[in-house]
Amino acid sequence: MKVVGKDVVFIRANEVHARQGEGDFIRLKNGAIMYAYSEFSSGGGDFDESLITAIYSYDEGETFTDKRVLFNLEEGETQNLCVSFLRLKNGDIAIFYGVRGARQDVMMRVSSDEGLTFSKPTPIINKEGYYVFENGRVLRSKSGRILLPLNKHEEKENGGIGPGHFTLFYSDDDGKTWLDSNNFISHPDGEIWQGLQETGLTQFDDGTIFAFSRTNCMTQYECFSKDDGMTFTTPRASIIFSSPLSPMTIKRVENKFSVAVYNPVPSYSGRHIIQPCHESDRTPYMMTVVDGDGSNFFETCYHRNFLLEDDLENGYAYASVFTGEDYLLVAYYHSDGYKKGVLKSLKIKKVAFSELEKA
Repeated sequence: MKVVGKDVVFIRANEVHARQGEGDFIRLKNGAIMYAYSEFSSGGGDFDESLITAIYSYDEGETFTDKRVLFNLEEGETQNLCVSFLRLKNGDIAIFYGVRGARQDVMMRVSSDEGLTFSKPTPIINKEGYYVFENGRVLRSKSGRILLPLNKHEEKENGGIGPGHFTLFYSDDDGKTWLDSNNFISHPDGEIWQGLQETGLTQFDDGTIFAFSRTNCMTQYECFSKDDGMTFTTPRASIIFSSPLSPMTIKRVENKFSVAVYNPVPSYSGRHIIQPCHESDRTPYMMTVVDGDGSNFFETCYHRNFLLEDDLENGYAYASVFTGEDYLLVAYYHSDGYKKGVLKSLKIKKVAFSELEKA
């Protein structure tokens, strides 16, 4: 299977920053591209201290420079992480991110000067509970509604958490106020070990919203909404997107094609060797391309399959995708030889549209 793209950024984990990733891209009004991501400074664990750091490209993703922290932690916070960007209707930039510390929530800040400064954070969930929010997940639907998918886990007395359940918050006034959809969508097999986790969204031309969640069932689970995210069908196992317990990302390239980035597991056409798992087998890293809005992802005859990474000794996860005029930028975690976890270094690849024309 063809490997596509060229490396343009590889920020390796080090003693100062043991983990760097889970970010998102946005085009600035001056033409530059900003990529903001979680930069951990006191270890690489899920609950270690992290700030949101940005790098910039002024040459259409060929190089990235000017690393800077976007804002500091608020009092009581220990983590800012998992970035999503959205351009608001008035031209401002909204940044969404998770916080942990004295409280846990998803925050929204707004910048009216193209990311130089940001407003104070506004909590979106603002209620008790253990909610997980991932990077590159905010969707503006065709109606203008902003949808923010979350996964709620029940907290156990011993300090652990239970299976994930898909829910979402939404705004009909461009982020000024947020409402709970009161969805609580569970895995159809009940209290299965991990439930539905790290749900992402995309929308087809007919208005259908496609939601996809990682599971420990060796496949993504999928469900659909016909009413702008207010209700969803019962989740079902995907027969297309085999997957370990690892998130998938889907990106539309308007009027051209759609791409899905994921770890195919346990096997797929073209993978000749199945070897011992690397971090839940988050390897290799695949990009499936279909023409149009993505509604034909469900028929394999329309697929064009490529690899972003084919080194089975490393693992990859948590992609975000940016679309340029004739290229994609794909950012993701790269284990970089580390055998005990994928969540280490930051890789960005640039993929020309011409590379995706045929497998």
